[in-house]
Amino acid sequence: MRKFHFRAPRLSTNLPVRVIQGEATRLGHCTEISVDGMKLEGTDHSATGSLGSVQINHEDLSLQLPFKTVYSQINCSGVVFIYESNEQREKINYLVSLLSVPRPCTSLALRH
Repeated sequence: MRKFHFRAPRLSTNLPVRVIQGEATRLGHCTEISVDGMKLEGTDHSATGSLGSVQINHEDLSLQLPFKTVYSQINCSGVVFIYESNEQREKINYLVSLLSVPRPCTSLALRH
């Protein structure tokens, strides 16, 4: 019998991130995020099960979270966060809430 694991809803985004694994630091983008983890694109291939951390800077929020890679493909990987404190969990909840608020379009279309 398979055990059911609840997965938090994912939010589509295009958030620049810095991925740190060992001595290597790479820039990439988070294309989906939830309170449990994120989908990373544009980073080098990471082996399933590998550990690292992701650094996120968005508006007034800056955080670095440890993660474990749960799947890996050629140009993307899925990671789950490894929370070390309630403060980290609160910050990621805040980030997800910031990203889920619709933003007004700031570009203007000019008509002639």
